Amino acid sequence: MAKLNIFNENRVNGFYSVIKHSFPNSLLKEAYEGFVHIYVNETNLSLAQLFRIIETCKQTYSIENYTVSQTTLEQVFLNFARSQLDADELQRRMRVENSWTRKLTRCCNSCC
Repeated sequence: MAKLNIFNENRVNGFYSVIKHSFPNSLLKEAYEGFVHIYVNETNLSLAQLFRIIETCKQTYSIENYTVSQTTLEQVFLNFARSQLDADELQRRMRVENSWTRKLTRCCNSCC
């Protein structure tokens, strides 16, 4: 996870491309409100190499600070749980979140 002082698409993509070039199995998990979360999935990961690469990127991509950590058991569980949702469940959840618009439409149609 890295905190960028200047947060825009070019900086996020640039920083991610440097990491991806050095660690091909990396995934950009999230980028929001100045934070960039990159998952590095390398079997022979050299932490020294990872730190060296991030340190060289600090000035170019305005990285204020960063953390490197192993995946927690909680993260493994949450990722597994997300992967278990089928398409119907995802649709249902989306309908529940958007149901207020249908209720408002029905209410207005019956009143007007």
